[in-house]
Amino acid sequence: MSTARVDLFSSLVLLPTANALGHLAPAIGASWAAIGRRIWDYPVLVLLFSVHTLLDIGFDKYIDVPLEKRPRALLSSFWAGTLILLIAWSSCLCGFPTAIRIVWYIALEVFWAVPLIPLYTPRHGFRFSKLRQLFGPLKSVFCGVMAGLMDAEPAAYHACLIYANDCSPDHQRMQSLAYSILYNFIRESFYDARDIDEDTEANVTTMATSLGMSNTIAVLVAVAVTSEVWISGEITLETGIRSVSVVGLSSLIVITQTRDKRWPFRDNFAELLMLEATGNWGLVDLRIPPGKWNYFGGKAVVTADPYPEDIDTQSIANTVMRPVDATAHAVLDEILASENEEGLIPLYFQKDRPRVCVEVCANACTFFYTYGRGHEVRKTFEFVLATLRNRDFGPNRYYFTPEPLMYYCCRLAHSANTPELLEMRDVLRGAVEDRIGSKTTIGDEEDNAACLAIRLLICQRLGTPNPVDLKALLELQEEDGSFGIGWYYGFGKSQAKIGHRGLTAALSVKAIKGAVSQM
Repeated sequence: MSTARVDLFSSLVLLPTANALGHLAPAIGASWAAIGRRIWDYPVLVLLFSVHTLLDIGFDKYIDVPLEKRPRALLSSFWAGTLILLIAWSSCLCGFPTAIRIVWYIALEVFWAVPLIPLYTPRHGFRFSKLRQLFGPLKSVFCGVMAGLMDAEPAAYHACLIYANDCSPDHQRMQSLAYSILYNFIRESFYDARDIDEDTEANVTTMATSLGMSNTIAVLVAVAVTSEVWISGEITLETGIRSVSVVGLSSLIVITQTRDKRWPFRDNFAELLMLEATGNWGLVDLRIPPGKWNYFGGKAVVTADPYPEDIDTQSIANTVMRPVDATAHAVLDEILASENEEGLIPLYFQKDRPRVCVEVCANACTFFYTYGRGHEVRKTFEFVLATLRNRDFGPNRYYFTPEPLMYYCCRLAHSANTPELLEMRDVLRGAVEDRIGSKTTIGDEEDNAACLAIRLLICQRLGTPNPVDLKALLELQEEDGSFGIGWYYGFGKSQAKIGHRGLTAALSVKAIKGAVSQM
């Protein structure tokens, strides 16, 4: 049984509240600029806070929570009802002209995520598209303008309505409005940068997916500095510090949005690896499906349900279970048909999910070589080998550390005795030797037993001594004989970490037994 770790309270309460509070700064600034002095227009602030919180929960956070893990209807109704009552109360205090300005921008935000725009293409004919899909990399620009207007314009209007005699000239109010748009554009751009993996997989084009994370940050810094100069009309140290600080603060907010709750689920992928490591059916709960294998052995958690059938799980299942040749070759043919334009095998069978993951490529290659068809996936194999040779082990959407890729490469390198696989064994030996003694800290674990066990198993297979990792692994064994969760991979917009105590223990015991037998 795998464990996914996510924080429900943080997702549905803390994060929406924090995001909504972030929208109050432009409103406060617009009110002050509108009349030239400090005022605290509480009805407008409460209205904006409640609206932004409700929108964030309804169109983002709540949808990300699996159905079976959502809070009880009574709690959800109480939270949503409280926000709606606050909206109604503050709207009455603000008056209809002010409230309707906010409602207008709410309508645009709702339309933004709903397929309402009719489009025609020769291939698909007429179909409805979401407004956000039309803007592509300019998505955050549109969102920034809408949110900026929603935050600043009603606040400035209401301040001038109350203090008509003190209302500032138009250019001062326009300046506060421009700051609000800039601020919200930066916020939206960083949220897109946070979701770059999910947007790439879903074929959603944003500035971040088009430019990449580092280039997006560079563009935002440049836009912030130049916009500050244009809005303020002067170049000073203060404007530079302010613009860079806004970008830095937005980055910090995105990076620190963590979740921390544990949900158990049936993980076919981990159980298949556990069966391979132990050979003991009594330790796993695997139910052979009539068709393709799915990553989830039951209801999906944290991510979309039903979860799409993936090539990774098919490859592991077919190399561990070893079905009859006809069945295996039919799956291999389907995998080949899924290759992208570069000749690489993606994660999913669906053409509209083009994500490529090197770990998945390694497992798919193992499947092909196991059934004597390795020559058909040479481009994918070369991609895996180049990644291993160049030590291109940066964390990706699914894996935190290099060890899983090394483990899959070890399986691949020993799936046949071809020249290229013999070469991979030599490259793998150097890669694992570089990692000996490395400490892996994921979540609240001081070290990762799964990573230590994997390095030991690879070293044993390649004939490389490794007493350092053996000592570290033995020190991690707990009083009940287990070795902890051993966070192994993760996925999804939820940023969930996934670990399997059974797999971690199976790998650890096998590694320790192997070390003892070689003494």
